[in-house]
Amino acid sequence: MDTHEHAEEKPLTGYREVADFLTAAGYPISKSTISKYCSPAINIGPPVEGYWGKLATFRPSRTLAWARARLKPANTMRPRLAATAHAEEVAS
Repeated sequence: MDTHEHAEEKPLTGYREVADFLTAAGYPISKSTISKYCSPAINIGPPVEGYWGKLATFRPSRTLAWARARLKPANTMRPRLAATAHAEEVAS
């Protein structure tokens, strides 16, 4: 994307708007989780572009990129599921 495309994006203002945006895009997350991740002590949330008064403002494209980057590969979940299925078989 070039900077002109970013200028066309409607900014997301406040953690509630970010949470609603990400949830609608298929990344369910709460306002409180976004707030916690963006706090200076944690600082693992989507990048803040600036502030509108006291409200953090985010660029939608960078917010979606942040959410996509948090996805874990499917194969990291399979060993746990296989171990759970094996434990259930043994218990039966």
